[in-house]
Amino acid sequence: MSDITEEENVLVLTFANWDEAVTVDNQVLVEFYAPWCNHCQALAPEYAKAATALKDEGSAIKLGMVDATENKELASKFGVKGYPTLKFFVDGKEKEYNGGRKSPDIVSWLKKNTGEPCKVVASKDEVDAEVVEAHFTVLGAFADRSSAAASAYTDAASNTDGVVFLVTDNAELMAEYGLVDGAVVAVRDFADEEARVVMDAEKSSEAIATFIAANRLPSVVEFSDETAPMIFGGDIKNYFLIFSDSSAEGHAVVLATFRKVSGNFAGKLICVFVDTSKSDSSRIIDFFGGKKEEGHVTRIIDLTEGVDKFAPDFTELSEENLVKFGQDYLAGNLKKHLNSEL
Repeated sequence: MSDITEEENVLVLTFANWDEAVTVDNQVLVEFYAPWCNHCQALAPEYAKAATALKDEGSAIKLGMVDATENKELASKFGVKGYPTLKFFVDGKEKEYNGGRKSPDIVSWLKKNTGEPCKVVASKDEVDAEVVEAHFTVLGAFADRSSAAASAYTDAASNTDGVVFLVTDNAELMAEYGLVDGAVVAVRDFADEEARVVMDAEKSSEAIATFIAANRLPSVVEFSDETAPMIFGGDIKNYFLIFSDSSAEGHAVVLATFRKVSGNFAGKLICVFVDTSKSDSSRIIDFFGGKKEEGHVTRIIDLTEGVDKFAPDFTELSEENLVKFGQDYLAGNLKKHLNSEL
C-alpha cells in the first residue's frame, strides 16, 4: 500500500486505489464518511488514535476512510445509507463493524475479530498505559494459558467488546497486584473508588463476564455522549437514574446518597446521574420521562425488551427510599408507568 496516501496513519481510500487496499491478505477497517457529518467529525480523532495504536504495535490491521460524497460508486456498492458507516474487510470480504466509537473499543474489536483476544503484558507500565487510555482494564494471571480458568478468561475476552483483556505470567507483575496463578483483577481509575478489584468467584466465562459488567463503570456514572456507549452497550439493560441540576441546592447530598445506595445494586442495575443543567442531557431527560423543572428526580428504566419506565411514589431521595425503590423493582413489585403518568 505504498502509493496510498495516509492522514494520521489512516489510509485515504478512493475508487482508484480500493482494490489495492482490500486485496488478499489485507485486513482493513473502512469508514465511509461525509465531510459535513457531525458524527463523522466526532469519530475522526478516535479513529486516528486507533490507527496509530495499531501501527505502533506493528499490527497488520489498517484503518482506512472513504469520502462517500466523492466516491458514490463505492458507497453504493457496499450499501452505505448513513454516516459514518464502518465495515471491516478481510481478504476482500466485508463484515459489519458493530463495536464502539472510542479508540480502545475500535482496537479491542479488531483484535478480537482477527485472532488473539488477550494482550500479553509483563510490566505495570503496560497495565497503567491501558488504564490511562480506557480508564478500565482487566488483568488475568495464568502460568498455563491452556488451563480451564485461562480458557474461560480467553472465551470471555472473545465475547466482550470495549474492554482490553490483559494476561500475564510475569512473577513480578503478579506480585505487584497481589495475584496468585489463576487470579483476575479489574484495574481502573474512577474517582473516589477502588483502583483494583479482585475477582472472588469461580473463573467461568459467564462469571468473568458478570464480574466485568459489575466493575467496568463507576458505581454512579454521569451520562454524556462519551459515556453513553458504555452505559447502554453492555449486558445489563436495567438502569437506576437520578436527574439533578448540578448547580442546584442539595445536589451534592443527593449524589453522595446515590453513590452510597448504588453498592446495593452492583451487577444488577447501572446507576446513572443525568445533569439536567447540561444542554446535551435534554434528549435523555425527555426520553426517560424526566422534567428539568421537577428538581431531583429518580426513575428506573428497563430496556431488555422495549422501554419500560418505573417512577417512585415518593419525592424525598433519601437512602431508605432509594434502596427500597431499587429492591422493589428487582423483586418485581413495581408497576410500569406510561409517559402520561410520569
